[in-house]
Amino acid sequence: MNVSILMHHLEYEKDGKNYLRMKFYVEGSIAKGTVLLEMQQLPQLSVSSADVVCYGLGAFYECKDALCQLVLLELLCENAMFSGKKWIFDPIFSDVEKNILVSKGWTLIAENERGLRLASVPTLFYMPHCERELYNNVLYANRHSTFLNLVFFGNSFKVMSDSVVEENENLTTFRYLLNASQLAKELPLSNTSSFGEAFYATCIQYFFCDAVMIATFLVRSLWQVSLRCMHALSSKTQEVLRPSSLIITNRRFLPKPGPNIQYKFDLTPLKCMPYTHKPIKIRRLGGRNPETGKKVNQRVGGGYKFDWLWISFRRIGPTDGTFYEEKVIEVRRDGIQTAFIALVAGTRGRRWILATENMKAGDVIKTSCHLPRILIKAEEGDSWPVGALVPGTVVNSVELYPGCPDERILAKNAGTSVIIQKRVDNRVVILLPNKHELRILPECMATVGRLSNVNRNKEHWGSMNMKRRMGIRQGSGLWHRKDGYCGRKIHPLPPAKIVDGPPGPVPENYSVSLNKRHMNALFVSFCSCSVRHTVRFGMHLKKEKLKRAAQSVEINPKEEIILQAPYDNIKIIEINAFNHSDFHILYKFRTNRPDGIQISPVYGYIKPGDGEIFAVEFLPITGIPPFTDRCTLHCVALPKNYSASTRPRDMWKKPVVKVMAAERKVIRITYLNEAGHLYPKSVEAVYDDRDDD
Repeated sequence: MNVSILMHHLEYEKDGKNYLRMKFYVEGSIAKGTVLLEMQQLPQLSVSSADVVCYGLGAFYECKDALCQLVLLELLCENAMFSGKKWIFDPIFSDVEKNILVSKGWTLIAENERGLRLASVPTLFYMPHCERELYNNVLYANRHSTFLNLVFFGNSFKVMSDSVVEENENLTTFRYLLNASQLAKELPLSNTSSFGEAFYATCIQYFFCDAVMIATFLVRSLWQVSLRCMHALSSKTQEVLRPSSLIITNRRFLPKPGPNIQYKFDLTPLKCMPYTHKPIKIRRLGGRNPETGKKVNQRVGGGYKFDWLWISFRRIGPTDGTFYEEKVIEVRRDGIQTAFIALVAGTRGRRWILATENMKAGDVIKTSCHLPRILIKAEEGDSWPVGALVPGTVVNSVELYPGCPDERILAKNAGTSVIIQKRVDNRVVILLPNKHELRILPECMATVGRLSNVNRNKEHWGSMNMKRRMGIRQGSGLWHRKDGYCGRKIHPLPPAKIVDGPPGPVPENYSVSLNKRHMNALFVSFCSCSVRHTVRFGMHLKKEKLKRAAQSVEINPKEEIILQAPYDNIKIIEINAFNHSDFHILYKFRTNRPDGIQISPVYGYIKPGDGEIFAVEFLPITGIPPFTDRCTLHCVALPKNYSASTRPRDMWKKPVVKVMAAERKVIRITYLNEAGHLYPKSVEAVYDDRDDD
């Protein structure tokens, strides 16, 4: 097989990130073409050498896709960041293919290790289009302290996780793959269509520090690493797990949030069934989320059971100038809608619509989507585009944009209406009930007239029991919005808002770091930003020294102490502070006693001149002691510029101490009587590690 390969790459910087652009040309008996790949250089591979492990490449001597994948892998290995060892395995390799790989410098894996390879150094796992079980095994083998060294080239974790859920697979079998999809960062490849399915739906994935920091508590269950065993983690992981995170969202320039979901009915079955005018049995949610089952809306639940009727808010007619006529059969009150509803019938069948103020049985209503050259003055109940009606027309059920969902339709409540004012720049200006103006497209449909049940807001419930019958539960009564107690504040009306279509996507989250001037994030202002910021407290060089000083504080190795009566002053904690000649060690020692008795915590300093060993004595309670007792010790390292003359208790309340990560040690104390047995009183210690400051 004669294959000619021409490869070159280009490194450049864009938006503060380093990118690698690769281009290679392959010409041979089974493959010919050029592909251009662009990816972001990974922080894990910034070291001098990195290993490469390839699984499931396939018979590249016979398959075109396998050959293209091998050429790209050779190109990656030529880069300086892959100067380590190269391992490859596939059980279908022939002798000729093995000889070619050995001549290229590859090391063949003798046995099928099923992906259970430990990545002690940064390693690229080249696994395009491999099975999900193989990915899960690689993640399982590196579930402890080496998961930050993993870089994958292959299928997306999120796509494979979705397929596992859709196929109802055993989630326990793929738990590492499912959890990794929440932490991994994906870098999709671009311009890969030149080689067909060789690089279809492939991406580069790695575990970046921000994701691990945000998922601090998820690491405990995902990677089977306890936060008490920090020495088992790598130094890079320790730096990630220490800082706390804070999310600040700037709402300026963001779209106004819509009304909260009421969770009254489960309307998901309506998406897959045709329209019907007959009553439908709909599951009542009672204010609970249908997915989680948790109570979300406390004011919804109970009440009479009403027939749920499917209301058609949108009326569609012909566009050629003709009308679609319907006859009103009856007008009735509905237990769900605030306005009256009307049953109409036409050539397309029957349906329920919202009744206007003067609509009655026997009326004939018309619907048309035609935009005439001359504006018309329509009758009440007819439906026209807003661009076809004269200014001053009162309409209801107005579309915010053509084809909008039912949630985006304006003026659907009882007695509400919208007034058409004028036409500006090929848009129609409408006046809302709150005196705000909108500029919408002329093609938006609307119904002429005001909605029925005008005196709805003047009706009195009579008692709270009537509200309960209607499914409205009583509120707390503690919060009154705009009760007028402080007077009226008049705001100028905003300018007319232009609506062209559905709202855009939510702005992307960006990660920034605060310096020491911005340690208190409550005073950080992002007034000129139009994105959501995720702000985290990054530990800088000076803070890293303080962290190392706090981590060097050790207590006596015993985690459980047994005391036998009689009890005296016993030294239970011995603090060993190493290499703190430039720092003050601030400690807080507190004891949690049973029966809800809380002992005031003890605060103190360990100054640089006090030596390396400091003992804390403990005086047990007199009388009948409890079964168990727990003591907690917190340590924080402070620089010299913080005066030690300040009371330790006052120093502990300062924000700089709250922000810094403090070491936490827990000791369990068990009391015995004079005979060496536990006391018969079965009292357990109340363990409450909350700060009582």
